[in-house]
Order: sequence, then structure tokens, then C-alpha cells
Amino acid sequence: MEIISIVQDVYKLRPKLPVKMVDYLEEEFIGLYEYLSNGENLEEFSLEAQQCMIILQEKREIQRLLEERLDIEFVERIELESLSVYRIGVRRSDDIQLYYCIAGIFGRQIEKSLRELEGGCLD
Repeated sequence: MEIISIVQDVYKLRPKLPVKMVDYLEEEFIGLYEYLSNGENLEEFSLEAQQCMIILQEKREIQRLLEERLDIEFVERIELESLSVYRIGVRRSDDIQLYYCIAGIFGRQIEKSLRELEGGCLD
């Protein structure tokens, strides 16, 4: 699991994740910055604990998240050229916390669960 709370956290992911995914995560972070910042510089901006972007990398992490089905607000599959990434929004207090994972790496059952949730809301 990788946690992004400041823009430097995104930059640290460059050697760990596919370039297209890191570019996408940087765009997502900048979008949150533009929406949530109070005028501070990008380098000074920090997401609150319930707003941090989380990258799931292990099967048990996604399994735990899927156990919270009632808190899952949405699941989207994002196509980044030859790479697919799931973007999962989970209700945390009054916020939606964003989780990301590479599609197809956790096995058929998890992929099936994500596809069932994709595009929908469980309310």
C-alpha cells in the first residue's frame, strides 16, 4: 500500500509503478489540490487523513476494502493506453477517499467483484 498525501509522494512512486499510472495519479492529485486547497502552493498542500489517495498493491488490501461494500460509493475502470486502473471511492466521514489499483493483478474473484461494483453506487 502506498499513501499519497503530498505531491512529493506521487513523485516517489515513479520507480515503483508504471509511468502512465503515476502520470494519472499526478493529475488526480492536482485535481484534488485545485478543489481543496486554501491558496497554499502545490508543494505545501497536504491531504487530510480521510482524503489521502491510496494505492492498493497486495491482495489482502483490496480484499479488506471489498469487505466494506456499504461504504463503497463508486468503482471506475480507467483505461490508460495499455494499462487499466481501478479508481474506487469510499465514504470516509464527509469525504470520499480514493483508492487505486492496477486491474487484473489480484485474481478472478476480486476482478469479478470490482466489475460488479463498477459504475454503480451501492445505496
